[in-house]
Amino acid sequence: MNKNSKLGFDLIANSVDEAQPLLYRITVVPAPGADLLTIYVGQTINGSKRPFERYDANVRNMLEGKRPLNGKGFRPVHHDLRAAHQAGHKICIELVRNVDLTAEDILSAERQLQARYGVEPVGRTELRVLQDDGAPI
Repeated sequence: MNKNSKLGFDLIANSVDEAQPLLYRITVVPAPGADLLTIYVGQTINGSKRPFERYDANVRNMLEGKRPLNGKGFRPVHHDLRAAHQAGHKICIELVRNVDLTAEDILSAERQLQARYGVEPVGRTELRVLQDDGAPI
């Protein structure tokens, strides 16, 4: 069963245990009938709260002229989400799979998933995937 965030992002848990370490991806559909575009792949050892709540909250803060939750600055993914939201794109945050930390390195697993969807950061820097108008770069 799907849920929605306050801004209307689709939140899809699949069969992933939301309380365990996991990998997730964020996708948009930039136009009706367009292919799904992965804009971000991430990991968290603390379950689904970060992907399911914090991205939405940061975008709302950005739209309201408030500070980001980290107190430092908005990341490229937040700018992409704002652009997609303002352009009216369908946005989905999907839990991909759990990661067993006793058998697998979560950062390596994240990098593999980023490579699979073509959203690897350059060095440690995330790249924007969308322009400010919501069009793919």
